[in-house]
Amino acid sequence: MGAQVCSLRLPGSPEQVGAARRFVADVLGTAHAHRDAAVLLVSETATNAVEHSGSGGPGGHFVVTVSTTDNWARVVVADEGSSGVLCFCRVSTESTEGRGSELLDGCASHWGFTRGPEGTQVWFDVGTEPAERADQDESSPLRPWAETVGGGAPGILES
Repeated sequence: MGAQVCSLRLPGSPEQVGAARRFVADVLGTAHAHRDAAVLLVSETATNAVEHSGSGGPGGHFVVTVSTTDNWARVVVADEGSSGVLCFCRVSTESTEGRGSELLDGCASHWGFTRGPEGTQVWFDVGTEPAERADQDESSPLRPWAETVGGGAPGILES
């Protein structure tokens, strides 16, 4: 069975992060083994989209896309980009911010991002990718393996 794919465009305001969480939870359903991890990680990535990109500005928006099978999900949060440099940094134990990459490293099986003139797409996988997804064409927008960050040392990648 192929993956189910659903997308939702949301206004770029902080209260819409909750809508992104509900959307992912609803798409995955209560029986999905990786629902809690996906909801936690979309909260982090959607918050970053609103706080650190043009999505949080007047008229801004971000898009959440969920691709899922019974044992796997990929979530992509696409924002309107930023002129700043992306930083997936390690922070001190006393810091109350900046733990996003640690969450992604700890909860996602893979994660990464692509960045272009239209904005940034941060994506993460939870669970084990099904064989039919692994054989997909490399040009698929839901398969940016070249930009994988998780599973190795975090870094700054730009395309």
